[in-house]
Amino acid sequence: MSDTGKLEAPVDRSNRAGPVEKGRSFSTEHRHHSLREARGGIEVVRNLEGLDDLSSDWRNLARDSPAPFLAYSWNRSWFQCYGKDYDEILVFVHRVDGKVTAILPCYRRGSEIRLAGDSTCDFQDIIARTIIDAAKVLAGAAEWLRDRRAGFRFCFPKSSSLGWISRIASRPDLLPPRFLTFSKCFAPCPYVSIEKGFDSYLSVLPGKIRQEFRRSLRKLKTALPRVHHRIHRGKEITADLVDEVAAFHERHFRMKGEDPLASDRLRRHLAMIAASEDVGLQVATLRNGSDLLAIDIGFAVGGRYSGFLCGFDPAYSALAPGKCLLLSRIDEWVERDGIRVLDFLSGDESYKRRFTEGEAYEVCSIWMFPDRPANRLRRLTLEGMARTKKRVKRLVWRSRVASLLRK
Repeated sequence: MSDTGKLEAPVDRSNRAGPVEKGRSFSTEHRHHSLREARGGIEVVRNLEGLDDLSSDWRNLARDSPAPFLAYSWNRSWFQCYGKDYDEILVFVHRVDGKVTAILPCYRRGSEIRLAGDSTCDFQDIIARTIIDAAKVLAGAAEWLRDRRAGFRFCFPKSSSLGWISRIASRPDLLPPRFLTFSKCFAPCPYVSIEKGFDSYLSVLPGKIRQEFRRSLRKLKTALPRVHHRIHRGKEITADLVDEVAAFHERHFRMKGEDPLASDRLRRHLAMIAASEDVGLQVATLRNGSDLLAIDIGFAVGGRYSGFLCGFDPAYSALAPGKCLLLSRIDEWVERDGIRVLDFLSGDESYKRRFTEGEAYEVCSIWMFPDRPANRLRRLTLEGMARTKKRVKRLVWRSRVASLLRK
């Protein structure tokens, strides 16, 4: 993290690029002299036993990353729990003098090469310490696939704009040879600095919000004197606790679609990684006696808390239990877990904007495919769809404004 409290990816600053531009696409020809050594030098792990052998190198490479979804334990557990979602494991490993310098964790589904965990996590990326190492493993993976699987394409629907894949997508000179790419960012990830504790965090918020937050905490404590929160960590996160929290979340789930925690596989996945330090799983509860009022599941890694899933009992909505659960943990996060940044992960929900100062990175969808006529047509289709969606959003916005003016 920078001195200003803003998030930064662990980048090689001599090769740093800005976030990928919305709807941006490139094609590449022969501009890859710096990546040639990656061709043919890629190891490919294709089973769980191979992942176990890679454990130490993976943990070492991801050690400084604050992203829980890049951790070895998260990916190993995901591959085990979600085997029905893919045709085969394809984890690409690049080495220099025997030392692992980059890992691209993927799986194959049909002709698509996708990032591991993309069905459950907010974003995924290449694990590497420099953009050059990241580009080499991607180029090596492309070369390996080109020789073995005709018609393949990389489909990365959840890539952080701070990550290596997004940065490579904005650098034509680092893309695999003779490749087309299309990128589109679609969801903000709001975040805020809390490194100086609760009072300092509140001091930078607008006055009305600051007063609202303090008033909510007082109101909850006055109405429910026995209310208390607890952060469960490591071995404190039992299978029974995961089941209790999942049942609570499913019971009070109000968003569109199916509750993620309705899946037995996700519950098993979370229980499996509970004790893994490289993931930093936390399950927080707010209770009044034994009654559960609110829950929050997230990850405390590398000085950042990433909020994954949360929920509250609407019967207590007048007391804002979800808001109070978050606010009541700030000082404990800072003092015990060394948290400096509170990351709300992907989503543009209004409550996230109230907790932050407008800072956000983005989640992007990125497609990469060999330069062939069919893929040129595919890219044109993607570009057309992006333009159409943008026009529709503009028309909807204008319609809403006109409706308000008529009232």
